[in-house]
Amino acid sequence: MKLLQLLQLLLPIEYRYQVKACRDISFEFQKDGFEVIHRYSKRSFDISPGRKVPKIICLDDLGAEQSIKHFGSECNVIAEILLSRYGLFISDNLITHIPTNLGPSGRELD
Repeated sequence: MKLLQLLQLLLPIEYRYQVKACRDISFEFQKDGFEVIHRYSKRSFDISPGRKVPKIICLDDLGAEQSIKHFGSECNVIAEILLSRYGLFISDNLITHIPTNLGPSGRELD
């Protein structure tokens, strides 16, 4: 079991999160298109009576993905999701965890 998955089992229920690999999300975009960006940003809320409850997500291994095409439209999917989630963090407290192996120069750490 990965450390990120083990850690979430130790957290209280309201702080648990889904772990999703950035690379897998990029491949979802190739299949489903721009719907994927909405799935991981605008639709990242549970609706309970009278309020929206943000879904915390961990976008694992940032930098392992690449720009992907969907019917000729190329997009850096993770960048778009992060920009959308940042706006939702400001307005609705939507939390995103982003572990990476990239160093300050943008290259993978040894």
